[in-house]
Amino acid sequence: MALKLSKTSKHNLTGFGIGVAVIALVLLFRVIDLFEKIELNTLDYRFVARGQRIPSPEIVIVTIDQAESISNLGSWPWPRSYHARAIDRIKKAGAKVIGLDIDFSNPSPDPAQDRLFAESMKKAGNVVGVSLFDTSGKGNFVVETEHHTIEMLEKSMLAFGFTGFDRDVDGFVRYARLKKEIIESRYTFGLVLLAKYLGKSEEDILKYAPVFKYRFAEGVRINYCGKPFSFKSISFYRVLRGEFEQDFFKDKIVLVGATAPILHDEFPTPFFENEIPMPGVEIHANLIDNLLAKKFLYKLSAAGNVLIIFLFGMLTTFFAMRFGASRSLLLTVFEIIVYFFINLFLFNAKDLWIEMVYPLWAMLLVYMGIILFRFVTEGRERRKLKETFQRYVSRDVVEEILSHPDQVALKGRRMKITIFFSDIRNFTTLSEKLTPEQIVEMLNEYFTAMTEVALKYKGTIDKFIGDALMCIFGAPIPHADDAERAVRASVEMLERLDQLCKKWCAEGRDTFRIGIGLNTGEAVVGNIGSAHKMEYTVIGDSVNVASRIESLNKQYNATLLISGSVYQETSRIIEAKYLGSTQVKGKKEPVEIYQVFGLKKAEQTAPDAAN
Repeated sequence: MALKLSKTSKHNLTGFGIGVAVIALVLLFRVIDLFEKIELNTLDYRFVARGQRIPSPEIVIVTIDQAESISNLGSWPWPRSYHARAIDRIKKAGAKVIGLDIDFSNPSPDPAQDRLFAESMKKAGNVVGVSLFDTSGKGNFVVETEHHTIEMLEKSMLAFGFTGFDRDVDGFVRYARLKKEIIESRYTFGLVLLAKYLGKSEEDILKYAPVFKYRFAEGVRINYCGKPFSFKSISFYRVLRGEFEQDFFKDKIVLVGATAPILHDEFPTPFFENEIPMPGVEIHANLIDNLLAKKFLYKLSAAGNVLIIFLFGMLTTFFAMRFGASRSLLLTVFEIIVYFFINLFLFNAKDLWIEMVYPLWAMLLVYMGIILFRFVTEGRERRKLKETFQRYVSRDVVEEILSHPDQVALKGRRMKITIFFSDIRNFTTLSEKLTPEQIVEMLNEYFTAMTEVALKYKGTIDKFIGDALMCIFGAPIPHADDAERAVRASVEMLERLDQLCKKWCAEGRDTFRIGIGLNTGEAVVGNIGSAHKMEYTVIGDSVNVASRIESLNKQYNATLLISGSVYQETSRIIEAKYLGSTQVKGKKEPVEIYQVFGLKKAEQTAPDAAN
């Protein structure tokens, strides 16, 4: 047997489905890296927001700078005797390991210079050099060619590591390759330097590093300390002249590399402020700092990021389906702000990179998708409600219905209401005396006046049955004093009819009297009819009782009769007389009948019915 869902359940299920569909779309965006560049930009923002972090004091840099070194020593490349003298001074000052981030893959024009340099490095016994790689091809057809330091110099070095940086789609350096397989294992320059400094193997260090497979090699994300030139440094020129403190190099990892822009060894990094790139030698220093201090940048796993996208997307789905557009927007904005600052906190406190862009896209797109869905569907429902009720109820009741559509059941529900019936006395006789046009004119004027009063007290005009009028008080929007509203409206209708009769008499026209019957009880309220014609009305035993009571006005020579159930709720405001119990057709139990003469004097200046 098929499960039949209510309209509300279908609406909620559809909204839930839209939320899931939008989340799936965002996850697809993530798979194809649609917003990779934006995500990387948000990572850069987090670095800048975190600001400067104190780098490891064990690392110092000897800079081949423009201002002092190249200005005083001449254009690059320099005679290798300069490098030999620098090695001698650094080693003598107590450096534990020296890293030369300089390309020596071509021999010097003067072989004696190479021999002198080789002797200095061999004597120092702690110099680590670099090998470079040229990359050609694209995609799965990338070819890397290694360029070693010349054999004479390489044999004099303690070790060497490869250098070169992979760039992201925006050209920034955020990763460092640690190891690659060629003919034999190759480790990156910074990792080799740190291994020699600690007296450990490169593999021992890799055991505690958060290594991941990056493109064609194993790598780590660089947790930058700060802006370019964050590490303690000294110019190459001053080293040659011996102009440094006695303990500047003692027990340090010393990196020697280019920082002069004309040497083109610079790269954009997350701290690319004012378009100032970071020298390659300092990127190596940042990597060594991360490995030495175990201050790594971690990225949440793909599964973790997907879970976050799903959870925050579903939370937004709940907000957008549960609350109105304005309140759900405020909640979604609050959710975004909370996520943003939690993200920043975890980055600052735990060095954890959690994706920013895709969860935010999920929240925004889910909100917009569901609100659009609600706008279309609920707008249609609002128009339907308005079309249904604007003919029956006052404008303020229509607005109340539109503000609380959940209180209106077009399909029908049982409600406690007060039913109003009125009928014109001797209408048949009157019809025989007047022309059809006169009858219509008189009825329209009469019904207009009665309708205005009913709407004033938030009654619902149910239907006109020839000369009879049926109203409902308590549906579609219930009020605690619906019975009182019905009685007040009835009294005022009789007063308005008196005014109309005086007017008609003055015009030489015929007049008439009416009878009104009221009953309070439960009835089924909703749209009732066929597929071709539907009407919002009420059915039930309470409706029949109200109609029967109205017809008793002739028997009691009265104009306003109410049932005992109405009297119980209105006795404090009306002047009434008990007429006894009467057996009403269709009822097993007798119905108490009261004749209402009017409102008590204290109630004749009651508050506005619109309240």
